[in-house]
Amino acid sequence: MAVSLIPPNLKLLAKRPESLFVVVRYLAAALTACEALFFARALGPQTFGEYALIQQLVMLMTIGALGHPAGYVYAYFRERESDLDIYYLSGAIAQYVAGGLVASIILVCWRPFYLFSVALYFLQIPYLITEPMLRVRNRFAFTAVGRGLASIFSLAAGLLLFQRGQGRLGINAAIAAVLLGTLLGYAIYYYLIHRSGYLELHPAAVLRGLWNKEHWRHFGRRILSPGIPLNASSAILIAFNNAPRLFIERYQPAVALSVYSLAWTLSQGAMLMLSSLNLVSAIQVGELMNNSPEKVRDELRAQLLRTGLIGTVSLASLVLLSTVLSHTIYRDYPDLVIITLFLNSGYLVMNIVGSVMGYLFYERKTIQMNCGYGFALLLCVAVNWVLGRAHVWYGYQVISSSLILAALNVWFLFLIYRAVGRRKESFMDAVHAV
Repeated sequence: MAVSLIPPNLKLLAKRPESLFVVVRYLAAALTACEALFFARALGPQTFGEYALIQQLVMLMTIGALGHPAGYVYAYFRERESDLDIYYLSGAIAQYVAGGLVASIILVCWRPFYLFSVALYFLQIPYLITEPMLRVRNRFAFTAVGRGLASIFSLAAGLLLFQRGQGRLGINAAIAAVLLGTLLGYAIYYYLIHRSGYLELHPAAVLRGLWNKEHWRHFGRRILSPGIPLNASSAILIAFNNAPRLFIERYQPAVALSVYSLAWTLSQGAMLMLSSLNLVSAIQVGELMNNSPEKVRDELRAQLLRTGLIGTVSLASLVLLSTVLSHTIYRDYPDLVIITLFLNSGYLVMNIVGSVMGYLFYERKTIQMNCGYGFALLLCVAVNWVLGRAHVWYGYQVISSSLILAALNVWFLFLIYRAVGRRKESFMDAVHAV
């Protein structure tokens, strides 16, 4: 009997993605998008870029927690030990706090104004820690509650301040609204976790674990060791996503950063749709590799064509939407359409190839994947640094980064093609032997 590559709980996701996972992700993303679009209009192109950068810096800080989210999922399904949650929580808290302190030092040296990002980061730490714990327990819908509530309260606070300011909203007021909304939203989320009984957190045992050498040994061996290779590509991709934004902030006018940030916000809907489909595709590919390896090639081709068609339609719809917005609500955001197109070109290729990228994971090609992402990040930083210092139009930085991302994923597609070819030859040899 074949051993499944997919944990039983995750099989449920493949059977009902529309009713559970994808829809919930869309609802949370829609609330976040409404929040960002409101602040883009209320702040205007001179200051919205700074607001958006504060939000994105929170994502960059999560790189400091490399390894433990994926490592916990891996350990949960592999070991199911009673003390797993305690040493996971102790190690994860220490990682996140240490990452926040390092980020604070960097931001003080760079620009103290962005220390607001650290405040947002610390408010989100309990959510970031509990999200993988809820996910492995099949509480997919509940994982989106925290972000959704935070966006609702942030938007409500922003609207209130906007009305009291008689149609004006400053950057400090916007940040205050977001901090307040995040605090209220996540406070309710943590209260619901406590009342629901989904998690048994044992705070006293977790705090004792911070000083327990045995907990640290378990955390390193059972969580970080398998988790770092799995999380490395995601961490590098987060850095890649933000590299152009940081160089635009450093070398370009404030309006350029705002236009780029608004284009990114508009793009999230299309990206989320494709990434959600890709998560389900990875599960289906894994099951076929276990049960019907001769059908894997056809399944990969079908996933690639389907995602390519949906992605192309999404990109066309996105360009149409940005065109309408640039002539109506966001007339003061120049080059919005072309920057949106440039930005999404590379991510379209990435998400199309992402529909079959699960194959490389199952074939244990994580080293090749991480090396590819790492090289692309270094090249992206170098190109953006050169173009930024040359003070050319920032659109060149955006399209260069997209081309680098597209080239990387074409290379991944080549690796998948070769790996599938070798697996098919091995399967046919086994059939002939029988």
